[in-house]
Amino acid sequence: MTIRRRLVVMAVATFVIVLIAAGAGALGLLRNRLINDVDRSLIERRDGLEQVLDFLPIDELAPTDTNRIGGTDLAFIALAPDDSVIGSLPSGPPDNPDPLPVLDAADIERLRTDADPFTVGRGPDAYRVTAVALDGGEVTIVLAEPLDDLATTMRAALLVLAVVGVGAAAILGVAIWLLIRRELRPLDGMAETADRITEGHLSKRVAIDRPSNEVGRLGGALNSMLGRIEDAVAAKTESENKMRRFVADASHELRTPLTSIRGYAELYRAGADSPDHVARSFERIEQEATRMGGLVEDLVLLARLDQERPFTTGDVDLGDVVRDAIADARAIEPDRAVTAHVGTGRMVVNGDADRLRQVVANLLGNVRTHTEPSTPAKASAHRDGGWVVVAVADEGPGMQVDAAAQAFERFYQASPDRTTPGSGLGLSIVRSIVERHGGVVELDSTPGEGTTVTLRIPAA
Repeated sequence: MTIRRRLVVMAVATFVIVLIAAGAGALGLLRNRLINDVDRSLIERRDGLEQVLDFLPIDELAPTDTNRIGGTDLAFIALAPDDSVIGSLPSGPPDNPDPLPVLDAADIERLRTDADPFTVGRGPDAYRVTAVALDGGEVTIVLAEPLDDLATTMRAALLVLAVVGVGAAAILGVAIWLLIRRELRPLDGMAETADRITEGHLSKRVAIDRPSNEVGRLGGALNSMLGRIEDAVAAKTESENKMRRFVADASHELRTPLTSIRGYAELYRAGADSPDHVARSFERIEQEATRMGGLVEDLVLLARLDQERPFTTGDVDLGDVVRDAIADARAIEPDRAVTAHVGTGRMVVNGDADRLRQVVANLLGNVRTHTEPSTPAKASAHRDGGWVVVAVADEGPGMQVDAAAQAFERFYQASPDRTTPGSGLGLSIVRSIVERHGGVVELDSTPGEGTTVTLRIPAA
């Protein structure tokens, strides 16, 4: 059974139970009210009979007198002291009188000792009775009023309650069904959306008509979850694509030096006998092996950064890092104009000193690789609020906009033929290290004017 049907059945069943209880209570109150009316009528007639008998002996009492007291809806029975019937007058029309009530010894005893009316008989033979004692108990006159009118009224009331209850239950059931159908319609949309998502349509979302109710909040939560799932799947797909490109690029970059090494080795084995030629071959083998070793080291470093292995952290003064890096650059290229600008104030960050020195060294290495030896370069460090800012700038040829946008991608090189020295991993390593320190990297390059790489790392 569906949720809708269960809710409708439960609601209608609850209504029916409440209706039956309320109806039973109402019928009980109605019966008591009608019984009280009958008792009040009996007592008034009994008092009237006593008044008549005060002036008129019982043996002179005529049927017309009793009819005047009780009418045709009242029966009279005269009882002797031995409980025998010495006279009676049934209720109802003379041509079709009602049967007299059946009184047993306990009923007669109660009539003689209790003035309150009570019921004798059952069903259509039920009467409400009371009595008047005459001549010191020598004669007892029983007044009995039939309860057939009361039973008819109760049956009519029960019929009305049943008809109204069945109609109300049917209307309530239809109304609840329509209400539940309207309120739960978004759940059908959610189920349909879930089916579409299982088919691969991750962009599908649940339509929310009323976000304030429970179903609307559920739809909102489901849409948020679907958004996160879509983002996670997109990120996973992008990660897988990057990994494929990474593996392909790494294979290509490693294949180039290996091919050179194998070529020179085969040339030597083929019998290259010139000492100069042999020396040149071994020199090139050494150069390619060194290049391959550096590439492998960069790949290993990136893999460790991706695994987010913990750094050896401590207080690092980026001002000192910049000064040391400039000193190293001047030692490598004495003829290049390389300057350092270190501001005042505390420029200490919490990080890995070796990795941060590698970042600045990589940036200055890029200057050496991609600019002429006569191109000036500078490195600076200063405090900017809660950040320590390090910048490395050159006055070289700069980069095109599309090349600058891809500069931090792994193995990216601006020259399509990949003739530029380097593996294309330097800036990727820089960004990974800086981001591991909670910082950000920005690149600003203008063709013909130069390139500036800015690092912003939270101060300690």
